[in-house]
Amino acid sequence: MESFSSEQMKYQFDDFELCLDSETLSRFGKRLNIEPQQFTLLLLLLEQRGEIVERDVIQQRVWIGRPVTDESIRAAVKKLRDLLGDDARTPKFIKTVPKQGYKWLQPVSVIEGAKLDNSMGWIQLYSFIKLILVIALIYLVLKTFEGIESNDKKDNLKVSLLTELSGSEVFADYHSGTQRLVFLHRETKSSPQQIYIKNLTSNFLNRLTWDTQNYTNVYWSPDGSKLVYGAGNGIDYLHYIAEFDKQGNVIKTQTLNDKNLKNLFVIGWLKAQSGLLFAEQVKSTKQHSIYQYDLESKQLKTLSYPNVAGKGDYLAGLSDDGEKLAILREVSKQKAALVIIDLKSGDEEANVMLPFAASKLVWHESTEIFLTSFNGQLAHYNLLSKKIEQDITLPANTHDVFASCGEHCLILRQHNGDFLDIKERPLQVTGAVEHNTLFNGRIFNYAGAQDFPSYLNASADLVFAELNNKQFSIERINLHGKRFTLAEFNGANTLTALVASDDGNQLAGIISGRLFILNTQKTKPKQSLNFVTAALERVENPIWSADNRAIYVAHLKGNVPNIVKLNVLNGEREFIASGFLSFKPLDADTAIVVDNSLTAWFLKKGEQGWQKQLQLAQLSSASPNRWRIKNNALYFSKRIGRIGHICHVPLVTPAPSEICEKMDDNQFRLNFDIHPKQQAMLMVESLSAQSNIVRLTW
Repeated sequence: MESFSSEQMKYQFDDFELCLDSETLSRFGKRLNIEPQQFTLLLLLLEQRGEIVERDVIQQRVWIGRPVTDESIRAAVKKLRDLLGDDARTPKFIKTVPKQGYKWLQPVSVIEGAKLDNSMGWIQLYSFIKLILVIALIYLVLKTFEGIESNDKKDNLKVSLLTELSGSEVFADYHSGTQRLVFLHRETKSSPQQIYIKNLTSNFLNRLTWDTQNYTNVYWSPDGSKLVYGAGNGIDYLHYIAEFDKQGNVIKTQTLNDKNLKNLFVIGWLKAQSGLLFAEQVKSTKQHSIYQYDLESKQLKTLSYPNVAGKGDYLAGLSDDGEKLAILREVSKQKAALVIIDLKSGDEEANVMLPFAASKLVWHESTEIFLTSFNGQLAHYNLLSKKIEQDITLPANTHDVFASCGEHCLILRQHNGDFLDIKERPLQVTGAVEHNTLFNGRIFNYAGAQDFPSYLNASADLVFAELNNKQFSIERINLHGKRFTLAEFNGANTLTALVASDDGNQLAGIISGRLFILNTQKTKPKQSLNFVTAALERVENPIWSADNRAIYVAHLKGNVPNIVKLNVLNGEREFIASGFLSFKPLDADTAIVVDNSLTAWFLKKGEQGWQKQLQLAQLSSASPNRWRIKNNALYFSKRIGRIGHICHVPLVTPAPSEICEKMDDNQFRLNFDIHPKQQAMLMVESLSAQSNIVRLTW
């Protein structure tokens, strides 16, 4: 009989275990989410335990010799400390040795995996298995009692419906004093959002607005007697204040027709109701700030002055006592920080990196801040302990925290998870509607949300990303409709691009600023994401080279993008050009690029490098899923008003104007792809997912 053997090497320290074979880190048997870079850094420190690991050694081992700043190394060490629950001031695991490096402090046990061989005999093997089963049973019993005593918040979650209208509730605010909930609702995906008010004591529901304007961002005043909201038709946008009597009837409306508020959106009230808080509509070319607006003097005052690589401050909320302002700040692409400012002194009380890019925040009793993302992540920051925790797992498809409704009580949005589909339709070349034209377009109506569609070469096969119950997957579908799951990963990650190579054999994608590659031909078993850039790098907008051997990406350092050609076979990098967000070569001497201002250009290569020859169009995004080259023209998606359109312009000759066509009332996602041979395109269809406002208690 042939003998078999398996060998694993593990490092054990404190309550942790690092397994080299599976590249996993566990605590009390529970696997932790450790990134590849964190794993390599931790392994290096464990191997060199008791010794000072110098900066150069870390650079060579973790970054494979690539240039790296001290700040990047410190950030990597901080992330590892956070994962281990370590404190730089009173270190338990990792000690900083000034001007030298880092030193591992904890005792470490090395377990050389015992070889399990058939020659040991079946009796010994049977005894070994019995021992393992007994240990596992004891562990499960202990964990059961531990779970009972800990009273885990996740086990006590209760969701109660506050609204149940047919259609979609998309925004809400709650006033605890009057027990009234105001929310925005749309009946279909193309319907304008309207304002509704529900009395949670009597359960009476009232509709406030009845016109064709689209209403947004509605907030109760601190005393509950007024509402501020925005309204417009997608082009013109104004702010209004409605005042109510004690019976809930509107007795007065006021229009804030101030040019200083153009391109701003309201995000709340000041404490004394003397003014409002505003944020800026996001633009790619500037740092964004938070503002306060005095209703009496009509003066607009800047409250925040970010100086970061990202877009700056995009949302804020005032504490219940009106003394502190919490700000969400994009410090770099898909990386956010929570900044807390004392409005009286102007001092910064906190500036902490968040575990995810939060999209909503609410205060609870001026001492705690809850934050959520659209992907369903929730965290809360305590101002007293100065700690951020993620000890509550939201139910599936629950996100967007709108208000605190008491101790252990939040008001959020919950939808059915089916809000995006993919469909195939004819590509209109002229923009004119061609009557009596038949086209056998496929409709991919699956549960969950599908996005980032891409054809595989000239075949009828395609790939797309799917989000279903907090799990992302990359799916392939063949001509006969059979699905293959290429890879799966946590839905908490942010997927920003997914493109196929010209031969259809490979996929390139961006997750949280990192580039990964998948083989589209390998359908079993499911693949792990093959990351080809480091965790602390930021790259965007991957575009394959014509020979399918390299990928052009925008490598971001600060706010300056550099186009880099990355060879996927050997990892070599070649600098191409600076100042562009996307780069697609047409041949050796011409290319289409998108610059920092989202302007598309036709480029030619000369003795001085790449030179702009012709301005093509103003785009809305540099993502390769938002623009394509076909029929010697540039196709791109953008919103006109509230509706998505596909537009195109010729590549070489100046166009008098772009030709645009509606994307079937599409509003939410505008990713698309064009078939390389046929006059066909794939597009993401926004659905009016059934969603409600809910109360979450624990």
